[in-house]
Amino acid sequence: MPSSSDYHNLRGEIRLSEILATLHSRRRLIATCACLAALIAGLFAFTATPLYVAEVLIAPAEDQANSGALAGLAGQFGGLAALAGVNVGAGGNKGVALATLSSRELTEEYIRSNNLLPRLFYQRWDTGTSNWKPSFIDTSAPTLWDGNKLFNSKIRMVDEDKKTGLVTLSIEWHDPVEAATWANALVQRTNDMLRQKAINTSNQNIRYLEEQLSKTSIVELRQSIYRLLESEIKSVMLAQGSAEYAFKVVDPAVVPQEKSWPRRSLLVLLGLLAGMVLAMLYALLASPNK
Repeated sequence: MPSSSDYHNLRGEIRLSEILATLHSRRRLIATCACLAALIAGLFAFTATPLYVAEVLIAPAEDQANSGALAGLAGQFGGLAALAGVNVGAGGNKGVALATLSSRELTEEYIRSNNLLPRLFYQRWDTGTSNWKPSFIDTSAPTLWDGNKLFNSKIRMVDEDKKTGLVTLSIEWHDPVEAATWANALVQRTNDMLRQKAINTSNQNIRYLEEQLSKTSIVELRQSIYRLLESEIKSVMLAQGSAEYAFKVVDPAVVPQEKSWPRRSLLVLLGLLAGMVLAMLYALLASPNK
C-alpha cells in the first residue's frame, strides 16, 4: 500500500507535468508576448532622451588656518579670541565644505548667474519667443527654488569615500558638455564662495581687534591682540592666494562619451523576460486545468 509521502510525490509530478503541458500548448502566445514586450522596450530605449554622467574627483583641502603657528595661537589666546568674538582656527572645515557643495545658496546662485532655468526646464521654454510655455499643470514660471529642487533630486550627486576621504561630484544631464561644465564649475564656485566668506570673516575680525587695540593700554593685552591680528592677516593672505581653498581637484570632469541611460541591451532583455513571465502567468491562470 503506497504511503502518504508517495501519494504527495506522485501528485506533485502530475501537477508539474500539467504545468509544462499548458506552457507547451501556449508556447506561441508566450513567444509572441515576449517578442512584443522586447520590441516595446527597444522602442523606448531608442527614443528615450539619453543621459550622461560627468564626474569630478576632489579632495578636501587641508585647513590652513589650523596648521603651524596659527594652531599655537588658538591654544595660547583662545580665551581672549572668544571674548573678542574672533574665532581663531575656524577656517576651512570639511563638513561645511561638503554641505556647501550641495547647498541651496550655492545652487541658486549658480543657476541665477548663468541663467540656467531655461536649460533646466527646457521642455517648458519657448526658444522662439524666449518665454515660458503655458502649462495646464503649473501656470507659474519655474523659480530658483524649483531649479534647486531639480538639481538635488535628479542632476547632482555628492559621494564621499569614507576610506580615502575623496569626494566625487556627479552631474547627470542630457547634454554631456554641459554636464562636465557644471561639475567643474560647481567645485570652483564652492571654493570661491568659502574663500570669500573666510576673507570677509577675517577682515571683520581685524576691524574688531584694531578697535579693541585702541581702547586698551595694557601691554600684555596689546601683545595678545597683535598676535591675533597677525593670525587674521595671515589667514586673509592664505585665502587670497589659494584658488582651491576648500577642495583640491584630483581629477577634473571631462565630457562623457558613453550614455549612462538608457542601456538599450539591458532594457530589451528585461522586456523580453517580463513579457515571457507575464504570458506564462496568463497561460497558467487561463488554463481550464488550473
